[in-house]
Amino acid sequence: MIKITFLGDIMCKQEMLNAFRNENNYDFHEIFEKIKKDFSNSDLVIGNLETPISKNTKKLTKEEYCFSSPYEFAKSVYDAGIKCVSTANNHCLDRGVEGIKETIECLDEIGIIHTGTFCNKNTEPLEINLNGIKIGLLSYTYGTNAFSNKNYLKSKEKYYVNLFQNQELSNKITRYCYYHNNIFCKIYRKINKFIFRCNSNCQVYERKEFDFNCKRKLKKDIKYLKQKNVDLIIMLSHMGGQYNNKETENTKKLCRYLIKNGVDIIVGNHEHTVHGGVFDKINENKIISYSLGNFDGIAGVYDKPYDKMAEYSIMWNIYINKENNNIKLKTTFSVLKTIETENKKIQTVPVYDLIQTENNIELKNKLINDIKEVAYRFSGHKYNTIEKEYYI
Repeated sequence: MIKITFLGDIMCKQEMLNAFRNENNYDFHEIFEKIKKDFSNSDLVIGNLETPISKNTKKLTKEEYCFSSPYEFAKSVYDAGIKCVSTANNHCLDRGVEGIKETIECLDEIGIIHTGTFCNKNTEPLEINLNGIKIGLLSYTYGTNAFSNKNYLKSKEKYYVNLFQNQELSNKITRYCYYHNNIFCKIYRKINKFIFRCNSNCQVYERKEFDFNCKRKLKKDIKYLKQKNVDLIIMLSHMGGQYNNKETENTKKLCRYLIKNGVDIIVGNHEHTVHGGVFDKINENKIISYSLGNFDGIAGVYDKPYDKMAEYSIMWNIYINKENNNIKLKTTFSVLKTIETENKKIQTVPVYDLIQTENNIELKNKLINDIKEVAYRFSGHKYNTIEKEYYI
């Protein structure tokens, strides 16, 4: 039997750069200090790296929603025991294709396994063999914040990022009409609203963009892994809205499409809050989680939103047993919380551990209520007890 642990979005915003800077260097190890021991029992820990990585301090995050983090951040991720990351997400092109190349160079140098973005046209899915169990890993994103960072991929550059669909507002006419309000734009939007109802009145990062090449690439990757006779295909997906109360209809539709086309396990991220999943087909080796939340970050800690429980996330464990070529799955999870320490620093801690050490009755009761609420949001089950690891 093997155990794979999945984490939510691994964040590093500008405020964190300031907090974890020591004179002329950075040290982020404190973020993982209270959680790394929980990784030691897993055969593989996987998270979503929600930032490019650079050794050049001049390239680091300066804008609120355009990221680039120091080499030391990725090194602390590895030292904590997170040895594999997905890199296809809406921030992967924040420093353009050169940022993707540098990120991959840094991750390779550190020793972190990765998939989702690529330096060359060899974009084959990741295969990992853990004690004789072969896992196929895919990482895809709904978009790349191109509407914001302006980094639209040319046709010959599409291989850099695994995309579920075309980049947001990639059509120049649609992009123009999205930002303008003249008569032509109003007519164009009405036509689009009639044809593409899902795009009317929705946020730009929830739009559906159409590109048959993306679907063709996705099906090709799944077929490739099936031909390699992997035991399970796992999709590390980046999809949905931002701080929504629940997963979007587009997210659920995409997950059904992925399962129908051969994906076994879907690990969802991007929403920055915990959402549920589909766990009732575990006996068929099919499991879906829509969003694990932010593994770390300042949202809900000392930055808005404060009313979405954005400081909480899920550490999702999948136990995989193989006997006579038959795969059986068991799944558990733990609830994590990012807390503020000294000097605006943050730290991710199991909520169970926080409850054991909290002496203030009022704060302790809030933690107890919160862990039950987050556990319910994720699993759909109401738990009466406080557990380090909940079984689904």
